[in-house]
Amino acid sequence: MPVPKTVNRLRAILRSIRRDPCEIGYSRRINGLTRFMKNRIHQNTVSEERLVWIRVIVDGRAGIALTNRFDQDSLASAAKQAEKIARNMPQSNVPVTLPSEIPLADTLSFDEFTARAQPYDRAETLRRLFCRAQGQSVELSGALSTSENTLCIVNTEGVESYQTWTRAELNLVATKGALSGRSYWVSNALSEVPFDEQLEEALKLVTRSESLGSVDLPCETTVVLDHLAVGQLVGFLGWMAFGAKQYLEGQSPLCNRLGKRICSSKVTIWDDGLDPEGMPRVFDYEGVARKRVVLVEKGIAKGLVTDSRTAAQLQMPNTGHAAPPTSDEGPQAENLFMAGGRSTLERLIHSTENGIYVRNFHYVNVVDPITTTITGMTRDGTYRIANGRLVEPLPNLRFTVEVLDVLNRITALTAETRRVEGVTGVAVVPAIKVQRFGFTSASEA
Repeated sequence: MPVPKTVNRLRAILRSIRRDPCEIGYSRRINGLTRFMKNRIHQNTVSEERLVWIRVIVDGRAGIALTNRFDQDSLASAAKQAEKIARNMPQSNVPVTLPSEIPLADTLSFDEFTARAQPYDRAETLRRLFCRAQGQSVELSGALSTSENTLCIVNTEGVESYQTWTRAELNLVATKGALSGRSYWVSNALSEVPFDEQLEEALKLVTRSESLGSVDLPCETTVVLDHLAVGQLVGFLGWMAFGAKQYLEGQSPLCNRLGKRICSSKVTIWDDGLDPEGMPRVFDYEGVARKRVVLVEKGIAKGLVTDSRTAAQLQMPNTGHAAPPTSDEGPQAENLFMAGGRSTLERLIHSTENGIYVRNFHYVNVVDPITTTITGMTRDGTYRIANGRLVEPLPNLRFTVEVLDVLNRITALTAETRRVEGVTGVAVVPAIKVQRFGFTSASEA
């Protein structure tokens, strides 16, 4: 991998800028995307995004400028703009400083075949799925993407961090009549995506019955939330609760609650950017090594994720969670994990006399971050549970709930955890069983 070339190029730019303290970051993403609908590919795209940012510190004030032009004049102009911004920033009680870190380099999450995958490679994989689906009169829609990514950070304090990684992502929805079923998988390698298993999971949700049942609404009932739905719950909680900037601004539900119980003792959540079960990212957008952070331990709020700025303001360790320069949301937990229990998804369903199984949440939005209130609807696999069995599909159901309240009503969790879609990243979570989950209305959409 071209580690020396990328790092040396940024070193040279840093020397030419002649500003101290100063940070230069470089990111590159090449993304290949194949979209499909009704068992036909209808779009293939390849996009490349490259970005350089320069951060200059003047008297404890920071200015940052971005450019996608890499000639010397453009880089010099960006450095001058960053310095001008820094000089016009107000003074802060906590001066901005650049982190110092030992050199970091990682290519373990890089897969050559995924990086070089062409539309033909993605199409050949999807063709097999289309053939199977057509044999059962099922239509498949969704997307398959492969990407190659590079991130490099160099600063005047000794940071020289480089990482390159790949990503393969399958989003699959099976449709038959009024029914739909979703499956999702993300990995560092295209060869690791279990396409047949993901197709089978989606097919099972649309081949049981073709007529929708009904449910008396509004209601509170026992629910079994599959991994995809739990990923949304945990992902939104991570976005609302665990960032240090939100905490400092008084917008986090953990304000004045660190060290206190916030949900069921069955719940333990942490962030770990180095765990291979997630999507490993060795360092953040300041070049600082990512640390494992326990966020909730047996229901007790334990920690926050920080960057260099918020760590100094809170007098806490820098956990290595600085956001991209294009974001103003502060540090975010991007590799969330939730501890599993002792059950299986089958046992969660079999142990439910009356309830609802939810495969996936859709169109979820935050109502109030302080109370962790979100609203949305179920989609792509909602079933009535009766006498321990999935007996009939239901229409999409609307809900408005407090995430911490839902996590306080957990009665059981699966031992198996899965890597699923989160909100700011991925989440590795179990399926859960929850008492008194509230639904307000039904929707055909």
